[in-house]
Amino acid sequence: MERKMKKNIKMATLVALLGVFAACSSESAPTYSELGSENYPQKFYVEYIPCNYGADWSQEAFDEEMLPGWQELLVEVDSKVVGAYGVVYEDKPEDAQEDGFWQLVWNSKEDAEEGWSTWESYEKATDWNESTATILACGNKEDTFSFDAYVRRDFNTQGEFDAENFASDYQACSYNEGQGSQELISVIDSFEVWLDSDENLISQPYGYMVLAPDYETDDFDFIWGNFNQTAESREAANNNFLETAPEIDASFREVASCQEVENYSTGIIPLT
Repeated sequence: MERKMKKNIKMATLVALLGVFAACSSESAPTYSELGSENYPQKFYVEYIPCNYGADWSQEAFDEEMLPGWQELLVEVDSKVVGAYGVVYEDKPEDAQEDGFWQLVWNSKEDAEEGWSTWESYEKATDWNESTATILACGNKEDTFSFDAYVRRDFNTQGEFDAENFASDYQACSYNEGQGSQELISVIDSFEVWLDSDENLISQPYGYMVLAPDYETDDFDFIWGNFNQTAESREAANNNFLETAPEIDASFREVASCQEVENYSTGIIPLT
């Protein structure tokens, strides 16, 4: 597990862990009302829309020409989206077809489906997409990677994040033979205890989430995401975890095998 829980993602944003992984368990899938936890009861459905820089891309063009129109459209369509982030590769892989992702956070899949239906049928939204494509061109619903999302704790539990710019990393993982969601939950329980213990020698902003794909894929069972304030603090946190909690790392490796980590720079996209 990379904090490091060698949580060995290829980006494909929290799993229905409170009982079952929606896409990975033989048990029935949980309802959204079952997601969350005592520490963080909010329910989430997270989507990642692949995007590419246009010929006119610049941060200034995005902030001054693209973003205001999007914010106005959110009001016009009475959008239920509760959060949005830009997720950009720190070191873009050669086989990556996108430059990054526009991440949307919803309270439920139902809200997301309603939002997309309204957006894609709204003529002004279509016009906005076309007029801003030379700045940043993003995919549609069919191109989007959607997940049931689970967060065990508030991201600001160990220090308040500066959401304008922080480091995120993801790993796609598959259960080892005979392993499943209950075994993963047990490892996470131990990880939670370690995070709040004196054995965790670093006190700095940190959050994590687990994602269950809401689409058919044989590539992985779940995705683990880590969030640190900077790439430097991420490295320090990973080393701290491996040095002080090797038994938890070993337990995670017994449960799942993971792909290479993908590192990103992430920043909030204001809704208003």
